[in-house]
Parts: sequence; C-alpha cells; structure tokens
Amino acid sequence: MKLKSLFFLTLSFSLAFAAELKLTDALELALKNHYGITIAKNQMQMADNQRSAANSTLLPTLDAIGAYNYTHRNAEQNPALATVNGITTSNVFNAQLALNWTIFDGMRMFNNRSQIQSQADFNTEGAQILIEAAIVQVMNSYWQLASQQKTVEIAQQQLDITSQRLAVQQEKRSLGLLDSSEILKVKVDLNADSARLIEQQLILNSLQNQLNTSIGRNHGDPISAISALELPEDLPPVSEWQNAAQEHNRNFNQLKLKLRSAELKQSIQSSTLWPTLSVAGNYGYTNSHSNLPNSSSQDLNAWQGQVGVNARWNIFNGFQDKVAHQNNAIEVQNVQAEIKLQELLLNNLVQEQHQRMVQLLSKVNFENSALDLAQQSFDFSAEKHKIGQLSSLEFRDAQGQLLAAQLRVMQAQLQAKQALIELERLCGKIQLN
Repeated sequence: MKLKSLFFLTLSFSLAFAAELKLTDALELALKNHYGITIAKNQMQMADNQRSAANSTLLPTLDAIGAYNYTHRNAEQNPALATVNGITTSNVFNAQLALNWTIFDGMRMFNNRSQIQSQADFNTEGAQILIEAAIVQVMNSYWQLASQQKTVEIAQQQLDITSQRLAVQQEKRSLGLLDSSEILKVKVDLNADSARLIEQQLILNSLQNQLNTSIGRNHGDPISAISALELPEDLPPVSEWQNAAQEHNRNFNQLKLKLRSAELKQSIQSSTLWPTLSVAGNYGYTNSHSNLPNSSSQDLNAWQGQVGVNARWNIFNGFQDKVAHQNNAIEVQNVQAEIKLQELLLNNLVQEQHQRMVQLLSKVNFENSALDLAQQSFDFSAEKHKIGQLSSLEFRDAQGQLLAAQLRVMQAQLQAKQALIELERLCGKIQLN
C-alpha cells in the first residue's frame, strides 16, 4: 500500500512539473535538434553548393605550370668535338599560364550544367523527404502523447470513482447495512483500477521518452502535450487531394527530377555526334643556364606566348556512342513508365486514405454519441446506487461501459488524426519550416 501511494505521489508530481509544449513548440525544437533533420539540412546545403558550381562547365580553365630541371651529361664522340666531349650540366626553369576554353561541343557543356542543377534539385528533394518523415514522426508522437495523457486522466477518474464507492460502502458497513463481502468486491475493483492506472502511466512515460528523443530533450524529462486535438468536420472531394498529390507529393516530384536527369543524360550523349572546338593559349617564362665541356657557358632568358584554336571530331569509336545513346533512350522510357505506375499508385493511395479518413470521422461522431449515452447511463446508475436501488455489480458494469466508451473515443480521435497527417503527407501539405 505504501508503494502504491508513493507511485501516485510521483505521478502527481511528474504531471504537475511536466514541461508544457504546444505542437508548434515541439516542431520548432525538432527542426533545431532532430539529428535526422540536421543531416538532411546539411545535404540541402551540399545541394546548394553543387547548384552554385554548375556554371563552372561554361567557364574556361586557367592553370599555372612550373618546372625545374637539372641535367648532368658526360659524353664522348669520335671524331672528338670540344663542345660535345666531356661533362655538360644545365639548369632549366620555366613557368607559364595556360588557358583552355571550350567554345562549342554540341551543347554538351550547357546540358552538363543543367544536369548538375537537376541532380542538386533531386538531392534537395530527397533531403526534404527526410525532413518531412521526421516531422511526421514528431507529429504522430505528439498526438499519441496527448491521447495517452487523456487515457491516464480517464484511468485516474475511474480510480477516483471506485475510491468514492469504497468510502460509501465502508460507511454502510459501519452502520450494519452491508456485509464484508461487498467491501471485498469493491477493493478488488480498486486494485484493478490502480493497476490500470499504473499500466497507462508506464505507456505515457514511454511516449514521453519517444517525443523527447525526437525533439532533442533528455529521457526522463517530464513533458506534456497541451495542444487540442482538432479534426475537420468534413473533407474536400478526393479529386482535390489527388491533384495536390500529383503536384506536391515529394516522392513523386523526385521521380520527375529523375526523368529530367535521364533526358539530360540522353542529350549529353547526343552531343558526341558534333565536333568540339576550343581556344587555347599560354604565356610563359624560361630561364636556362648550361656549362659546356670547353669551359664556356650558355644562358637563356625568354618570354613566350602562344594562342591557337583546336578542333576535334570523332568519326568512329567502335559504335560506343550509338550503344550508349540507345541505352539512354531505354532509360528514359523506363523512368517514364515508372512515373505512370507511381501516378496510378499515388492516386489509388490518396483515394484509399481519403475514404479511410471519411470513415474515421464518422466513427468519431458515432463514438461521441455512444459516450454521451454511456455518461447518461452512468449518471443514472450512480444516483440509483447512492440510494441503494442498484447493486454494486450493476454499478460496476455501468462504470466499465463508461470507461470503454471513453477509450473508444480517444482511440477513434487518434486514428483519425494520424490518418489526416498521412493524407496531408501524401499531398505534400506538411510544412517543413
């Protein structure tokens, strides 16, 4: 009994000092502290860097080149020449700037730039998918916690009712109006209600830890969801949701970017049929000093520049370009088929989720009506039990019906909320910031 009292004291303390969070607060913390979101944001930054570097395919290359060479030669030639036979050493240093600029390559450089940008968009969309999944996880965890808090409150209310019932029965027993067996029955019910409350509190603690992990808080820190669980009274027609999904679903948009990348790859391969024209130039300095066998020396200091135009046109490479072009065309066809398949699946999934949401809203309304009836039945039973016109067993039955109705309402509301979140995710309506 002391352990039970200690548990309920701890429960009351933890609930009283729990950090109260609105859903917006939880999402804000998740955007700052969720490790998966942090990784995804870094991936988006990498994609932005990649997008910024895309214009480099249109720019020239400029290289600084330098070299130093030392040569030692001991030669002998017949007939002998004084300038050849003997030891020759030389020191040569040269440095130059070399510029190369491709001015035409069959639009390859423009398509390369577009493909880099498309790949960056693809990576950005993938990062947003990760962020969306993390936000959905936080939202589901939050509403599970909010629902479980209500469940704990219901369990506590049931325990309070049974405690009051025990007090009334004990008073009747003291007046000689009741035998001990009735007291024992109520105590059994009290123990069952206490055990239920403990079980629900353990579930609540687990959900608190789950949400704490998602928003970067320590395990064991009390947390309370205070946002009201709201549901729409009705839904827009399924066609509006399907149109939104076709336009905003992030997985589907990523697939569209995959098609764009495949088409650009095909265009890049087609550019191999055209010649390549580039401008090249260099300007450099050469310093040379040589010691000859006849004790003389030579020195050279020179500045030299050069400009030229290079052209290259591949005529035959064993049909490699033809095979690559055919394979790229097949890849485009495969992605197009994949898009049609995903479009069909997405429409069906949205329709199924929309239908589920409509049914769950109807279920919530039905369960609310059932709860009103159960509450009326319980209130009526409580009055009759108070004046001794209802047995303890019948009262307990009415109490159990009320509990079951309350739990069904909570479950139906949570299911409807989670279904709505999934429907919004499918249609790209989850806010990422």
